[in-house]
Amino acid sequence: MEDVDGFAGAMPLDDVVRLPSRRHRWWGGPLALVGVAVPLVALVGNVIRVDHWAYAPGAASPVGSRLEFDNLPDNIVEDDSPGQFLFVTVSGAHLNVVQFTLGRGDNDVRILSREQRFGRADPSEERQIDLQMMRDAKEVAEFVAYRRLGLDARLRAGAVVVEQLLCVNGEVIRSDACDKEAPAGGFLQRGATITAVNGVPTPTVEDLAPVMARLRPGDDVVVTYRLAHGEDEKTATFATIASREADGRPSRALIGFAAHDTYSVVLPFRATIDTDAIGGPSAGLAFTLTLIDRLSPGSLTGGRRIAVTGTIETDGSIGAIGGLRQKVAAVRRTGAAFFLVPTAQGEDGIDGLAEARKAAGDGLEIVPVATLEEALQALVERGGTPIPALRGESRVEG
Repeated sequence: MEDVDGFAGAMPLDDVVRLPSRRHRWWGGPLALVGVAVPLVALVGNVIRVDHWAYAPGAASPVGSRLEFDNLPDNIVEDDSPGQFLFVTVSGAHLNVVQFTLGRGDNDVRILSREQRFGRADPSEERQIDLQMMRDAKEVAEFVAYRRLGLDARLRAGAVVVEQLLCVNGEVIRSDACDKEAPAGGFLQRGATITAVNGVPTPTVEDLAPVMARLRPGDDVVVTYRLAHGEDEKTATFATIASREADGRPSRALIGFAAHDTYSVVLPFRATIDTDAIGGPSAGLAFTLTLIDRLSPGSLTGGRRIAVTGTIETDGSIGAIGGLRQKVAAVRRTGAAFFLVPTAQGEDGIDGLAEARKAAGDGLEIVPVATLEEALQALVERGGTPIPALRGESRVEG
């Protein structure tokens, strides 16, 4: 960027400063008004908010510098090997007039309406849900990492909580592939807790599964639920939708939402990862890999900076995330060796792998992975230290 505070050149000392002629002086008034109006418009444009939000490139930050262990046992040695795993964020700013205008011309910025960004949820409620998802992602990352290293790790089943509402075609409701909202969307919201289905109490996901197994897509279902910040239970009746199954398998009946993983974990020791006010679950895989790397000999990174995004589930599977193109743009600035991303993104769509590769160009390798084991293998193939295939004890407690 040019230094706009400097001059292109100095005026010779012997130059004579001349006043404009009378016929040119009429410009003075309008120019003076323009000189006042332009800064005023810019000031107003930076203050007035529009009803739109942005998905814009955020930051790619090392996890390791944010990680500390509490009461690490004497028989476990913390290995501070070279290299870094970077977790990647997206900026979700509420836009002012200037930002909205400039953002529409930036290929790395996606402009969202209030409905696209929050659905029917209140932004403050949505923020609290995202922060809770970050806390849960850290716990699941600890569980998966410790279990992979052969340590004792246990799960305690949690409530059935709505993470994302679905469309009738099974897509997430904010997806570009969404055709029509599932009937459940007329009643449920993100963060709602499902307490009973067809009169059967569902205190955990394990209790919900057998109830849903008796239904076929399109059957009516009676759902008792409690909204995120509501104390009174409500009941609604609506039609189920069909799941999206691969390889020609028959569809299952779904209520119309993707459930949030609310398991709590019982661990031999705890890790603290300082994420400030960052929300959402998409750093789960980055946390898991960093924990494994820190608690095992050698270097998973091969001494390099590696960007990572993707949720982590208790079975080690890696879930899709939003804002992938914006995260690619953030990673491009870091000099990362490559970028591990979820295979679950699929090839098509605005957050698909094809769009990510296009945004990455030739300077950044996009490496899709579906499970933790695939991620570990991808790291080994690119110079990382292999991790022995150990499995710790994993029990689910009701």
